Amino acid sequence: NPNPNPNPNPNPDPNPKPKLGDTVAVLFATGHTHTRGEQSLDGGAFSFEAGHYLDTLGFASVPEALTDPADRVEDATRNGFAVKYIEANVAEMASILGFDNAADMSTEQGLRLSQDIAAAQERLGLSRRVGCADQTYRSGALLDESDSLWSLYADQAIPQALFSQKPPLHFVGDNMLLFQSSGSLRYDLYEGDVLVDDVISMAPFADEFYLIATGVLGSDVRALNTQLGGEPGRRQLRGHENQAFGRALHSLPAFVRAPSSEILDSELYNVISVTFDKDHVAEVLWEIITGGEHPEPDLVFDGMNTTSVWLDYIGTSMTCGTGGGGDSSAERKVEVVVVSGIIGGVAVLAIVAVALSRFKRARHEQVSAAGAGAGAPKPKIGKGLVGLVQASWGKRSEEHVRILNEVDNDMIDEL
Repeated sequence: NPNPNPNPNPNPDPNPKPKLGDTVAVLFATGHTHTRGEQSLDGGAFSFEAGHYLDTLGFASVPEALTDPADRVEDATRNGFAVKYIEANVAEMASILGFDNAADMSTEQGLRLSQDIAAAQERLGLSRRVGCADQTYRSGALLDESDSLWSLYADQAIPQALFSQKPPLHFVGDNMLLFQSSGSLRYDLYEGDVLVDDVISMAPFADEFYLIATGVLGSDVRALNTQLGGEPGRRQLRGHENQAFGRALHSLPAFVRAPSSEILDSELYNVISVTFDKDHVAEVLWEIITGGEHPEPDLVFDGMNTTSVWLDYIGTSMTCGTGGGGDSSAERKVEVVVVSGIIGGVAVLAIVAVALSRFKRARHEQVSAAGAGAGAPKPKIGKGLVGLVQASWGKRSEEHVRILNEVDNDMIDEL
């Protein structure tokens, strides 16, 4: 608050609960951390986050009134508080609503909207088949699990689609390591045909790759891995010690290293990161190496990004034995610039075009919805889209902006 003294009361009560009364139940509806979690704060207060990536609905039940503090226990769940996480898929919702057949939930308006979205996806190239997954890979699976999407990315997609490229001349040796934060894969990869839509849902950010440092001693890389939180561990839910909800959860590491093979102390490595993580990785690594300032990370593998890597890898290596899946890598890269760029810059359109379409697709059985009302005239909206993309992605090339200027109004018309 810009006002240094917004409260005229010189002695404000730091605890608002006495003003409400000892029998008023308090529920904190929290968010932003993309997790599911709950916490009993005391006998009459509870914190609940039904978060993730459009795959969770939260239900909370709160008592109308609490008993006298002297007569109740400190665990809020024993005093009438209750929460439930609802999987946002068709079968779960049909069951909750009492439908024997999920199709019975459909409405005329909903079917028409699904048809419009499917038609827009077709025109935008989102429904093009890229390849075929022989099994489902989970974004939240631990690195040593057979269905880990992150392990597939770290040990297959990155080495085959990125590190197989001819390295820049200033690289020292052939050892390359990518450090990337584990929140950047947002959706599972499902068994069966994989569409452009699926890839962008899974890896929407199209982060570019940056060289952090070259010729880094393996012992320093190991220290970097440790300081970034690159080892799987156990974390306390919500960071609290509580007998009811402070249970320890196995979790992905904060950063994933690609490839995940052993780091040899005497070897030299080229350390790479992505747009979102490069500054933090550089700061930590150069503090280890020199204890001081560091050069700006250098863009490498120009034309490749975290979305195009998946498109290339799935298109060439995931075929379910049918041989081949999609267009050339050059065509896929242009597609990512246009489609993923707009989706990355304008979250509402991403939700409508990508997440909501899950309702229609039976094999995913996912449903999410969001909407946006009409705003300024289209020419102004178009300019706004370019501005949003530039603001959220930073400095983009003139070619990217040119493409966006041509496409964004058409995108609005379609959706």
